[in-house]
Formats: sequence, structure tokens, C-alpha cells
Amino acid sequence: MASMTACPSGLEYNKLIEDTRGQVERNIPRPVGDSLFRKILFATFPYPRRLRWLGMPMALYQRLGIQKF
Repeated sequence: MASMTACPSGLEYNKLIEDTRGQVERNIPRPVGDSLFRKILFATFPYPRRLRWLGMPMALYQRLGIQKF
């Protein structure tokens, strides 16, 4: 979005991107795995308490070295 301030025509790319993103979400089907991943992502990251809860098992996962398997 850095180019918005440099654009001589004053085109607001952010509004175009937001509108296009909404159209894509409504009209383009996603694979089940991708859809599930996005639901989990958007249900977790905006909420600090949920992130802390998720951090506990992730820290355990790292400390036990499970990621090597």
C-alpha cells in the first residue's frame, strides 16, 4: 500500500482490494482443508487469550522435540 501515497491519480488500492477479496470469498470455492485452515486461523489470531491457550501445547511440542518426527 506504500504506492497509494505516491500515486498521482489518488487511486485507493485498499478499497479495490477489499471489494475484490469479498467477491473472491463469496464466489470461488476453496478446498476443504484450506477452508478449515482459514476458519481456525481467523478464529484464533484476533483473540489474544486463544493465542495464549494455543501457545501452551505448541511450547510443549517444541520442547519434546516432536517436530523432528
